[in-house]
Amino acid sequence: MEFFLQGGGARSVVYAGLDSIVTSLSLISSISGGRGPSSASPFTATDIVVLGFANLVADGIAMALGDFLSTATAQDISPKREDPPSPPWKNALLTFLSFLAFGSAPLLAFVVSTPFDVGVAGKFIAACSLAGFALALLGAARARVTGRSYATSVFVTVFTGAIASASAFSIGWILRNLVGFALALLGSARARVTGRSYATSVFVTVFTGAIASASAFSIGWILRNVAHFE
Repeated sequence: MEFFLQGGGARSVVYAGLDSIVTSLSLISSISGGRGPSSASPFTATDIVVLGFANLVADGIAMALGDFLSTATAQDISPKREDPPSPPWKNALLTFLSFLAFGSAPLLAFVVSTPFDVGVAGKFIAACSLAGFALALLGAARARVTGRSYATSVFVTVFTGAIASASAFSIGWILRNLVGFALALLGSARARVTGRSYATSVFVTVFTGAIASASAFSIGWILRNVAHFE
């Protein structure tokens, strides 16, 4: 507990916790923003949970190793202190556990809501709610360690996570709509060069792109189900 309150453990927990919450919620936000309101997403709730947890474990290990190496390096180059430095493995362990614990919060919404028919929108709202609760909890822990205002610390932590998640959602939405716009722009350029009708050229270009995308989606769906069948 003394190691945590002195700042070394607190830094690892806060940094890894915030990073993991934003990572999980950004993954969910980008998928939700990248699908249309009436389109079928190729990602099921199970796919998102599996992908999210696999990403958490991989990123958690990478962050823990990075924390271990950075702490060890800082101790090697810093002048000798009278009090013995904390072992780097403690920081690494706290980083890994914090990353998994806090990052699991948004994903748990998909696990808990699976038996209920709430739809993708309901699961997304539940994930945002759990992420907000986890961010508020992380902000409160940060305030307790630093001695700063609870309200300010919670607000800053939740606001930071909200900005990152909103950015991921917006990027997914923009990319989804940008595809159709880019195809239409390409069709207009083709009509200007060839001298053909703008309407016909745009329609043919967008239709060709839609056929290619549908074919790629169908092939991916078939291969995934064949793998499950085998």
